This record gives sequence, C-alpha cells and structure tokens, in this order.
Amino acid sequence: MEKISFIKKLYNYLGGLQKILLVIALSIMLFNVTLGVFYRYVLNNSLSWTEEVARYLMIWFGFIGMGVAMKDERHVGITVVRDLFSEKVTLYLKIISNILIMIFLVYIFRASVKHMSILKFQTSPALGINMRWPYFSVTFGSVLMMIEDLKQFIDNILGFKEIN
Repeated sequence: MEKISFIKKLYNYLGGLQKILLVIALSIMLFNVTLGVFYRYVLNNSLSWTEEVARYLMIWFGFIGMGVAMKDERHVGITVVRDLFSEKVTLYLKIISNILIMIFLVYIFRASVKHMSILKFQTSPALGINMRWPYFSVTFGSVLMMIEDLKQFIDNILGFKEIN
C-alpha cells in the first residue's frame, strides 16, 4: 500500500511540475515576444534571437501541454461514437485506444531518441545552442504522455473489473 501511495504522490508531483513548466514557458515566451516587438517596431533594431527562442518555447509548450491535456482527458475524442455504446463496450474501446496510443508513443519516443543522436553536431542559427535541446521536447513530451496513458490504461482495467 505504501508503494501505491508513493506512486500517486509522484504522479501528482509530476502533474504539478508540468503545469509549473507551462507557466514558466508561457511567461518567458510572452516576455520574449514583447521584447522582440519592442526592439523591432519601437527601436527599429530587431533582435536576431527572439524569433528562435519563441519557436523553441512554443514547441516545448506544445509537448508539455499534450501531457497535461491527456491527464485532464481534453484530447479530441469521438464522444458521439462512445455515447452509442454501453459502459462496458466503452471501456473496451478505451482500453483498445490506450494500447494503440501507447504503441504510437513508443514509436515516437524511439524515433526521437534515434534522431537525437544525429543532432549532436548541429547548432541553432541564432542562439548557437545544440539542436538536441529543442528536439528533446518530443522525447520528453512522449514520456509524459506514456506515463499518463499507462495510468489511464490501469484505471480502465480497474474500472472494467468493477463492472464485471
């Protein structure tokens, strides 16, 4: 029972950390874009790096946000189809969906790790940072979504046992 309690605490901590990372990324992005607009239109001297920072932060924001959206079950779902079936059939569909999503996420994770090894010598044009950092968002986001998908899969299996 202690292990389950620890896992739940870790899961909740991870969810809170994701939301904090989203707030930080959005805050930096807002400041960065405002700074870029100010320099370009007020001072007539655009900064070369603000667009790149905004792009990379948006990518990170998107992939971390996907994990949060999955946790809150806010991804697009075919609710019309789910509403046509009984609770038992809907749970079957959710379980099959969890398995397919996990297969896809494992594929994305493996492909992103493989792609990261190719990027070790590539740097971004304006910032000069290693391109592994922007592309690591795919790897990180897929891990967050795998954790959430696994949790939902377990919840669906337990829900299925309760119905039977």
